[in-house]
Amino acid sequence: MKKVAQYDVTTPSALRKTLDKMNDKAEALRERVGDLEMKVKRQATKINKLVKGSTVASIILAIFMIGLLVVPANAEIPHRQKERFYNDIATEKKFDAKGTNTLSGPTTISGAATLSGNITPTGTVQSAFVGTDIVTATNIVNNIGVINFPLGATMVDGTGPILSSTGPALATVDDVAAILYDDSTEVTPVQWSFITPDDYVSTMIFYASISSSEATGTDVRIDWALTQNKDDTVFGTTRDQAVVASTSLSLDTKNDVLTLTPDATGAALFVDGAVISLEIFNASTGGDNTEIKAVWAEYIKKQ
Repeated sequence: MKKVAQYDVTTPSALRKTLDKMNDKAEALRERVGDLEMKVKRQATKINKLVKGSTVASIILAIFMIGLLVVPANAEIPHRQKERFYNDIATEKKFDAKGTNTLSGPTTISGAATLSGNITPTGTVQSAFVGTDIVTATNIVNNIGVINFPLGATMVDGTGPILSSTGPALATVDDVAAILYDDSTEVTPVQWSFITPDDYVSTMIFYASISSSEATGTDVRIDWALTQNKDDTVFGTTRDQAVVASTSLSLDTKNDVLTLTPDATGAALFVDGAVISLEIFNASTGGDNTEIKAVWAEYIKKQ
């Protein structure tokens, strides 16, 4: 069986060298065919002089010329040699192309493939996954949405928009804006309303950045509740949530971010088109003040 030439295509430079060698071989073959054609012409001239007018001699001459023009069995026509070279690449089981490589036109990668480094696709990229365990939730980074609740846009229950004169009041504390509860006796809720985002998927969690005139935060607590209202639906019922206490021991000099996680009844309120009302109020047990400096929510949104 004829031995098939092996080509080194492991790097772009090796690929170029292989192509250069093939071009050299092709040129040599063309020169060889040219030499054979010249020899045939010379022999034909001699034979014509010797056997002018002989039909038999003409037939013999034609056969002789055809034999000389036949390319030896171990020589390949240049364009066929190149075609086989590219077919070898296309059917190679392992193809390691290092450096910068460009694949143009339709390209199919079948079987196991490892692509490392930066991959920049252009045009349409299509993929077909076989099986159910190729891409799982652990392979996908959650896309996080954020809802900010401006302090100055809150409503004080039973009073109206928060002001510097309301209780609680909008004040400047530690050089930043804050909702200020003077002491544990001031407990009137503040409230924001928002519509459930169109891109909401799950896990709505609220956060409140707080501080206090008291260092030990265990006495500083935030109570909160959620209410759902929807179009053409009976007014919703307020869902009280668990009180959250600070764990900071230096709340008079550092802010503490409290995590307000809805329970099952609260989490069920976040449905498409639902308007949610968030209530936050002071539940501290000490005599010092409670300072709410920021309120926001985070949720997992659509990819």
